[in-house]
Amino acid sequence: VKELLTAESVAALERRLAPIAAGRTPGREPRTYEFIAADGSSRHLEVLATDLRSNPRIRGLCVVARDVTDRVDSQRERDALEQRQQLATRA
Repeated sequence: VKELLTAESVAALERRLAPIAAGRTPGREPRTYEFIAADGSSRHLEVLATDLRSNPRIRGLCVVARDVTDRVDSQRERDALEQRQQLATRA
């Protein structure tokens, strides 16, 4: 994932993962973050981190990220349409 992001976005991701690296238990639900990709586009990544350092086979942090930009954009469009419909109904 880091290879796809700008240096600033990589730093932001690392800041968000720092509490887990420090030993704090991560949440069990994925979180969605907005990043700027190396090509300059805005991308939304759903990130789930798990501390597996106690697992003798892995001994590290496991971070799974997937691009959910299309889903986020679709939801924003639905929300905007719903808001316009509510405004039209009130008018």
